[in-house]
Amino acid sequence: RKINENAVKESIYNLVMTDRGERLFQPSIGCDIRGSLFENIDANTILVLKESIKYTINTFEPRCNLRNVEVEANIDTNELRVKIVCRRVDVVHLLKQLSM
Repeated sequence: RKINENAVKESIYNLVMTDRGERLFQPSIGCDIRGSLFENIDANTILVLKESIKYTINTFEPRCNLRNVEVEANIDTNELRVKIVCRRVDVVHLLKQLSM
């Protein structure tokens, strides 16, 4: 099993971008970000999204320790920016931040 930095970042990206039920034999994997695509941006939407990302990474990616998830909203453009900070379990330094 690959545990290098790029493999972990790619796995996190895939987990976050996967909808629940999308994988046939693993229906609980995923984050359902696309489900909130047309939601109004408010504090509750941001909180739900943040908690969903945290749960998904903590549950399905054992190769990293999640440090922080930041969700920044731009209400004028109806845009969200997600920043995920984590550390690989086998190294001391932080992974580069993954922004989506």
